[in-house]
Amino acid sequence: MNTHGTTQPNKSHIPAEILSATASLTDLEVARLLGCSPSALRNARSFKKGPLKDLPYFKFGRSVRYSPKDVLEFQQRFRVEPTSLDAA
Repeated sequence: MNTHGTTQPNKSHIPAEILSATASLTDLEVARLLGCSPSALRNARSFKKGPLKDLPYFKFGRSVRYSPKDVLEFQQRFRVEPTSLDAA
């Protein structure tokens, strides 16, 4: 909103749903979300080892970016549902 309380138009003329769908995360941002180091992500990509090797990414020249949707789906693969047997 501007100072008059009205919403300003999107200057890029790209719909918000497209912008959010194309948002991307850096190595540092993904490392913080996953609780690992950026170098762990880089090593997993380079050497294709460990669970992080399965995390999809985009490569633009030397720049690497991750889709927030892909990161969330990756996290869900490691979700553990507690059961009454686990509590014992």
